[in-house]
Amino acid sequence: MNKITGLLRKALEPRETGRRWVYLLCAAPVLYLALLAGHEGLVGALPYFALLLLCLAQFSRPTLIGWLLLVVVFWAYALAVAAHPRNGPLGEFFVFLSMGLVPAGALIWCRPKRTSGRPSLL
Repeated sequence: MNKITGLLRKALEPRETGRRWVYLLCAAPVLYLALLAGHEGLVGALPYFALLLLCLAQFSRPTLIGWLLLVVVFWAYALAVAAHPRNGPLGEFFVFLSMGLVPAGALIWCRPKRTSGRPSLL
């Protein structure tokens, strides 16, 4: 149980804030998708607002678990778009694909590091 508690503590501890601008970059496509989903009502936009809140929480207090969740979400979105390239015009396909790939790549590039100076698990 102590190992699990230790891993959870490490995943939730605050990380370096120097690269937190990346979470604002991630919030932009999420906000756009939330506005697009708004025609479905609040229920349709609710998952996007939850992701938007996660982006803003990560901006104010970056954690490893929040970063990992956002990486998984953006990569999954990009893969879902890439799996169906004939769903609309080619231009829209590349726009929506980049809405997943650019934030996912930026998150990988700006991986959170520990503030204590000790090497991180990732």
